[in-house]
Amino acid sequence: MQPLKQVQFLKWPEGYPLLIAGTILILSLFACQSGNEYPASLPADEKEYLFYPQIDGDWWQIAGNPDLGAYTSDRQQPVDFGVWQAADGTWQLWSCIRHTKCGGNTRLFYGWEGASLTDPNWKPMGIMMEGDTTLGERQGGMQAPHVIVKDSIYHMLYGSWDNICLATSADGKNFRKVIQDHGGTSMFRGPMENTRDAMTLQIGDLYYTYYVGHNRDSSNANLKAGIFCRTSPDLMTWSEPVLVSGGGSVADFDTWGGGDAECPFVVKLEDQYVLFRNQIYGQNQINTQYCSTDPLDFGVNNDDKIAGMLEVAAPEIILHEGQYYIAALLPGLNGIRMARLKFVKVLKNQKDQSRLAGIFGDIPAWNLIGPFPNEDGKGYETTFPPEVAIDLQAHYPGLFYQQLSWKKYEPKFHSLIDLDQEFPGIRDGVAYAYVRVWSPDDRATQLLFADDDAVRVWLNEELVHYHHIPKGQYPRSDFCDVQLRSGWNDLLIKMSDPKMAWRYYFRFRDPASELKYAL
Repeated sequence: MQPLKQVQFLKWPEGYPLLIAGTILILSLFACQSGNEYPASLPADEKEYLFYPQIDGDWWQIAGNPDLGAYTSDRQQPVDFGVWQAADGTWQLWSCIRHTKCGGNTRLFYGWEGASLTDPNWKPMGIMMEGDTTLGERQGGMQAPHVIVKDSIYHMLYGSWDNICLATSADGKNFRKVIQDHGGTSMFRGPMENTRDAMTLQIGDLYYTYYVGHNRDSSNANLKAGIFCRTSPDLMTWSEPVLVSGGGSVADFDTWGGGDAECPFVVKLEDQYVLFRNQIYGQNQINTQYCSTDPLDFGVNNDDKIAGMLEVAAPEIILHEGQYYIAALLPGLNGIRMARLKFVKVLKNQKDQSRLAGIFGDIPAWNLIGPFPNEDGKGYETTFPPEVAIDLQAHYPGLFYQQLSWKKYEPKFHSLIDLDQEFPGIRDGVAYAYVRVWSPDDRATQLLFADDDAVRVWLNEELVHYHHIPKGQYPRSDFCDVQLRSGWNDLLIKMSDPKMAWRYYFRFRDPASELKYAL
């Protein structure tokens, strides 16, 4: 382990102006309402409104990481899941468990049962379904079950890694796979790879099935992943796919190259449709919501319909006895939790840019300097001047003998530092970002980050985190526990590029929007 490096920070006057965390580009709106009621003050003829969701109360855990017997693995994780009420009134939860020892793509379905939706710690029911290679399914390829009732029959749509398939049940507990005319279970696939995460909503006489895929062709710079929709009158015959969401600013919140559009879930509210679109699992979990009057258009490569964001992953929305609930993965990917949910209705022109900044602890601007040399990756271990002292007026020799100076950098989206755009064409460089963080008190919190490169983090002259990721790995979602002191704190980050994408995402947990930032 590297020793802590002591650095000297120049002190700034306490009167240095604050940067208000309101520069994020996504649409965010105010108005906190109780329950599921909407503001009565809206004009009756007002059509320019939208809905955004809010967690309404505390979470409770309904499932953990199960015992799979011979399939149990130290790496296994419950991920995408479905929740529904069976014919006998009990609640069923089936989750895809990944990284098991079942072989192939390591995924299978495991089930739990709850007597009441609001009960904690539902009863484990065992392994419910596995991939069947004789039916054209991938071994270990089970993904994302979702159940809808049609004509008193429970229909489960699920992924078999490359295809969307169907199973049915009379009681909502015991499902049988439906064999199609071609002899397998596949109903449809594509147009992108790894067709998965199906969710179905009935609108009028049609069933709208939303699902996702991603594109492994790195030359396609326009869309890495997308949410598609096919419609059906009977859940057997399907229309051609329509791309309903993909790209946009949230595509930068992607931790593996195709995960910025996953786990779609659509809720109808009056004449609006709210799409939940997932970007990140785990400690950095992020889910973006879009609101549209057209269930086939939530925006592609634009942010016009963004309505909100939540720190959840793979959410399933349940409406029961007039109350909405949200089920989502635990941040540790070791179980599933549930909470009450409400939707707030606001006019589109009612903007409060700080609401989402507070939720995500966005850092609206940084002091940035670089690139310094990083030949053969040695820059990560080299002590460049910013590690010795922070002098924002200084000039230093950098890569290609250019003179470097500190400059203001404002992320285009949330706290993303996109050095590929800032230093185009640079492969093998080192850069530093510096910001001052004001806290109203001494507090323990977390610095969350996502990156695919080498990084070092100093807080108040102390090295609090470092890692050097080998070339070729996907970006990581990670965090470190930190201690902020009352008043001003100094945050310095060293970013070293090992010839991969040079992007970083840093933020503090700050749910009450109490932290302030200054250059």
